[in-house]
Amino acid sequence: MVTGIKKHHILVVDDDYEIRELLKNFLNKHDFKTTVAKNGTEMFSLLENKDIDLIVLDLMLPGDNGLVLTKKVREN
Repeated sequence: MVTGIKKHHILVVDDDYEIRELLKNFLNKHDFKTTVAKNGTEMFSLLENKDIDLIVLDLMLPGDNGLVLTKKVREN
């Protein structure tokens, strides 16, 4: 990576640990900064404290599903 260029920060939200880690490793390997969350609660906590450029969100999460969480993100 060229010094001084900001890495894009991607938040991966999935309740499956193996999928989160697979996506995190793949994205990190391709020069993205990657953070993971296992549910909407973790996601919103991270969104308050981190500068996120893109969210990769599982639609079939337990509790609030991905569509509900997307609506909540868009409201803010």
